[in-house]
This record gives sequence, C-alpha cells and structure tokens, in this order.
Amino acid sequence: MKNNKKIIILSVIIISIFYNPFIFSQDSTASLAYKKKNQFFRYSMFYRSDLSYQLWHQFNLVQKAKDGDPIAEHELGLRYLMGEGFTSDTTLGAKWIGNAAKKNLTSAEYNYAILLNNGWGVDWDPFKAYDFFQRAALDGMPQAEYILGLTHLNNLVLKRDYLTAYQWFKKSSESGFEPALEYIKILEKKISSELLNPIKQENKTINKKRKIFKSDITATTTPIGLEIIDFDLIQDSARVITDKDILNPFLSETNSNLADSLGITEENDSTINFKKEGLPYLLHTADAGNPESLTLLGRLYEIGKYFQKNKLNSTVYYIRAARLNSSVAANLLYQIFKDKKYFNVIKSFAKKGNEKAKYIWYGLYALGFIRDIAEKDAFNLILQSANSGFIPAKVELGLSYYTGYLIKKDEEKAIEIWESVGKLGSEEALTRIAATNILEQKYQSLISDINKLLKASKMGSILAEVTLANLYENGIGVEKDKSKAVMYYRAAAQRGDRYAFNQLKRMYDEIRPLNFRF
Repeated sequence: MKNNKKIIILSVIIISIFYNPFIFSQDSTASLAYKKKNQFFRYSMFYRSDLSYQLWHQFNLVQKAKDGDPIAEHELGLRYLMGEGFTSDTTLGAKWIGNAAKKNLTSAEYNYAILLNNGWGVDWDPFKAYDFFQRAALDGMPQAEYILGLTHLNNLVLKRDYLTAYQWFKKSSESGFEPALEYIKILEKKISSELLNPIKQENKTINKKRKIFKSDITATTTPIGLEIIDFDLIQDSARVITDKDILNPFLSETNSNLADSLGITEENDSTINFKKEGLPYLLHTADAGNPESLTLLGRLYEIGKYFQKNKLNSTVYYIRAARLNSSVAANLLYQIFKDKKYFNVIKSFAKKGNEKAKYIWYGLYALGFIRDIAEKDAFNLILQSANSGFIPAKVELGLSYYTGYLIKKDEEKAIEIWESVGKLGSEEALTRIAATNILEQKYQSLISDINKLLKASKMGSILAEVTLANLYENGIGVEKDKSKAVMYYRAAAQRGDRYAFNQLKRMYDEIRPLNFRF
C-alpha cells in the first residue's frame, strides 16, 4: 500500500455551505468510465457526476459552462484534463473545475483539491486543497472523508491526531468506502478504548446528503499525493507482514509499470501469483535500487515461488531493501531473526567465507539489529564480501566510504568502487554516481546524470527520486518546478525515506498560512 507511507478530531468547525438544490441533487459522484494508458491523468484520480454523461453528446457544453452551469464547468474541465474532444490543457482544465468547485459542486471540490494538492494546472497549495477536501467531506463524500483521515495522519498540513483521523475514516467506511476499514483496524490498536467507545456508539445513520454518493467506487485507489506517511504506523515490528503488504505498494504510481508487467491489480494484490514474463523487469528494477522489488524477490526466494527456495538469498534481498528504508523488509528481518538459531547459522557461514552471509551479518549491524561485534570487525565483513566479488557488498562498501561509516571518509574511493561495479552492470551504482555528482555540485556531465536519474526513478529508485526533487526545487539542470519537487519528495517519503519527508515538511512549512488550523 500504497503506502508511507495519521489522525484527529472532535472539534471540527462546521462551515455553513449554501447549495443550489438542483446542483447538489445531481452531484451523484461516480468514477470515470474510461481509462487511457497513454494519459497522465487517469480515471482513478478524478470523479464526475452522472449528469455529466448526459452532456457528453451535447454541443452546447461549452456554452453551458460559459453561462456558469457548474456541472458543465466541471465536465468541460475534466475533458480538458483528459484531452477528450479538446486539446489537452491542464491549466484550462483546472480553471473550469475550480469555477465549479467554488459553486459548491461536491465532485468538483474534490477534484479541484486533487489538482491543488499536486500543483497540476494551478500553483501547488496543499492548504487550500485541504479546505476543498473538507468542503467535500462535510457534504458527506466518503472519498473526501477518507482523505481527511489521511491528512490527520500525515503530519504535514495538520498536526497528527489519531482520534480525529479515526472519526473521518469511520464516517467514510459507514458510507461503504472500503479502503477506510484498513486504517480503522490499525487505529483501534493505537487509541485507548476510553476514547474509542463513545465514537463506536454513535448513531451510524447516514444523512440524506451522504446517500447521494455512490458506493460502487470502493475499489478505487487513493489519488496521487494522498497516500499515508506515518513512520510510527508502518514500522510496527509486531505487525505480521502479509503478501498483501508486500504486493500493495506496487499499485502506487511509482511502481505502476511493474504492476502492469507482473499483472498485479487491486483484485489480486493479496496473492503472489503473477506473470512470469514480468520477472526479468522485476530483477532489473531491484538492481536499480527499488526497495519494493527487492522485498518481493526476498519473499519469492523465501517461499520458493518462481525461484528455488533459498533462505540465504531471501535474507540478502530483505537486507538490501531494508537498507533502502523499506519498513516491510525491516519487519520481515525482525521476524526472521527472532529465531536465534538462524543468526548462528549466518555467523557460521560467514566464518567459513560465505560472501552472502558476511553481507547479511554486516547488514544486520548497519541496520542496528545487532551489536555483537566491534566496528572494525563489521567493516571487515563488508570489505571481505566485496573483495570476493559480491556486487551488493561492493555497492554497500562504496556507501561506507562515501559517508565515512566505520571507515575514514573517502569520496574518491567511493566513486572508484561504484564505477567498477557500474561496469559490471549495477544500475544502483550508476545511480549513486549520478546523484553524488549532483549533490557535490560536479556538473560536468549534468545532462547525462539527470537522464540516468530519470531512468532510475522510473524503475523505482528512491535515491533518484530524492535527487530529482532537489533538482526541481532549485532549478538545477531543469526548469524550477515546486510541484515536481513535491511529487518526488512525497513519493520517496511514502516509501519510507525520512530525509525526503523532512524536505517535504520544510516545503509545506515555507508556505504554511498564519492560521491556527494549520
């Protein structure tokens, strides 16, 4: 899940909203009825009202929109976004949807909030987006209620408040929006029964306004930029990791190509049973530093699916993923090494010269799972594993030299190691070189380095995402674009990268309104 990838309430100020009864009665929100793979905007991001379909073949749509009909304005805006019947124009699409949103058309409020939250066709403004999400939620829209639940968890627009988040998820689930149920279960373990019991006893009757929203969109994915970011929730070591936990992140926009290659969908994201022809691409993305791919490969080796069962290989993949901030992989390692006998097996193999066992032992030390050896002995483990030719160990050794971890810092040595591994075909090593050049302001091969990062980001490299975010935020080698910087920081943060989250939080704080609500 999609997912980093947070909660509160009890004093929500109810804003008086005045409606045109005809408009409100017709705003029966449903998912778009089509999806085009070559379009950036997809059906799962936006919603249109039923009446919009009746306007589909009407030649007076533009005139109706110009006359101020909010339903026509909303439909026209969607068509400009999707390039349906009109030349695709994100700015014009956002303008028309915004016009409809300001007239209290609930689906337009929700869609305009998505545009604001991502900076699509409008200036990036997550705080104004929150206002429109809240308006839609107060109208009783279950998807918007769900988003408010997430907003109270993410600690970006609002301070984290688990109780308020729970209340919004509860409202959403009572309207039939199934994704909210998962967070309700999680939060019920976090919130005291003393606080929860009064909420559970509340009348579950849904008012008339809530009934106008259809419940046949329960499988719809969360819009881009609105997934959870809560390190406390996603890094609970006591949680049992399921196949769904491993597969669900492939439904995110970052891993959409992988999901297509493997045939992972919302309908089968709980079963490890996918297209064999997608395995080469899975391996390729893992080599590029995609933590979700590494975690999935670890699981495949662990259970012997598509590959011969091999616990050592499985553990190596989990270590690699955990080193890239995968909370799922870290949790799996924690569960595996509760068996002290297995750790003794690893140490025994390492002492006999097994390069993978040495890498695992070092990895456990670097992750803080163990402290049973001295620093120099830990470094010797990764050095020996790398010297025996184990590519993941070479990449890790370069990182140790670059950061000065367990050894004197030597950036030139790090680059030298990564270059040697890059010649052996390591995509992750090449990405690290490109990122290092940019972070160290070595711009001799800037265009080439940016292209490498763009390629790596498409394969799911978190390092590439974070570096590209820095480039777009500061306009280095690319046109300055705050919304793209947010997109990359957010994608990395939702996948567990704390540095990316801190940068994202900084960007929010820089435009935070002087308003007590925020």
